[in-house]
Amino acid sequence: MVHATSSQMSYRAIFRELTDSDLSRDCPVTPEPGEFQARVQAISQDLMAIEGITNVSVDGDRVLLIETSGQDLQAVKAKLKPFLQRHFEFVRLSSLVVA
Repeated sequence: MVHATSSQMSYRAIFRELTDSDLSRDCPVTPEPGEFQARVQAISQDLMAIEGITNVSVDGDRVLLIETSGQDLQAVKAKLKPFLQRHFEFVRLSSLVVA
């Protein structure tokens, strides 16, 4: 059996809480206090089950450090998308950059 090796890549995902400008028909109210941090934590746990993600750690209350097995930035964004949609009423992704 041959194992391909790929380089590790690290990314920094920065989230933000909803503001009044985010409110809409799909997101009519701002979340309760503490909900934001709970949702960022839930996203970190969900990401650990995704193929290609090797580690996720929380840095502060709004940053996830995501380590992958060689995934590029676009692939990581694609992997994050379903979780951002699931938690749409609670958090927004401010930026995703190479760490």
